Amino acid sequence: MLRRLLDLGCQLIDYERIADEQNRRLIFISLHAGYAGMIESLVCLAQRMAHHGVETPLAELKHAYEYSSLIEAKNHLVQIGQRLQDEGLGAHTEPIIIGVAGYGNVAKGCRQVLDCLKVREISVEDLEDVAGMTAAQAGPLVRVVFKEEDMVEPRSDQAQFVLQDYYQRPGNYRGIFAKHLPHLDVLMNTIYWEDKYPRLVTRKWAQAHYGPDKRPRLQVIGDISCDIEGSIELTLKAPMPDQPCFVFDPVTGKVVDGVVGDGPVIMAVDNLPCELP
Repeated sequence: MLRRLLDLGCQLIDYERIADEQNRRLIFISLHAGYAGMIESLVCLAQRMAHHGVETPLAELKHAYEYSSLIEAKNHLVQIGQRLQDEGLGAHTEPIIIGVAGYGNVAKGCRQVLDCLKVREISVEDLEDVAGMTAAQAGPLVRVVFKEEDMVEPRSDQAQFVLQDYYQRPGNYRGIFAKHLPHLDVLMNTIYWEDKYPRLVTRKWAQAHYGPDKRPRLQVIGDISCDIEGSIELTLKAPMPDQPCFVFDPVTGKVVDGVVGDGPVIMAVDNLPCELP
């Protein structure tokens, strides 16, 4: 892309690199990725639930780029959040549990969107118990945030999790994130990932849990990180904002645009930060 810009004689201004006197960045594109990615994932969830015959106030959400500003989007989210508190989830009797993998600026954007909807936040330790509750008991929307120690564990039974050791020697750790997946309705992936780290969702897991006669709880994966076949191995392409999601077919291993199919819905737009600006 840079070479093309040079060939065309374009002027490129990197606004993300604006910093203060202490060299701290003041502009975060990643925040906007979180805002837009969370909105788009909720849109996909509402469409998927409608396909299954469940209508909720979330169906009123628009694509992020259809709002004139972040303020308009947040105001609309607040209205929908109030309706969720008043009306609940209709025929859907369980709480919608949204897991956020990561806690950086992308995750912060996700959390700000969810805060407009008046979500209840729980700990990872309480996830399984809350997943067994009704929406009346737990509330319509629940959020849980996963850190590194919730995603991996040392291979040795004698070792303890140490964050810097994990980043320096990831081969000494194995992924354990699959144990959380059965308790989530939506997974938001905001983490930085390389091949040396364990994946959050693998094809093998998806093929074992989805199919014509199987409907697990996890319906939508908002892969904001959008690494093709990366931490979400089911992310096989990056769609455009006007059609932001596809379904991973667990039988064929291929993807189909939209929300209809036996596998999970994947939202994986790679230029999310430009939607709200």
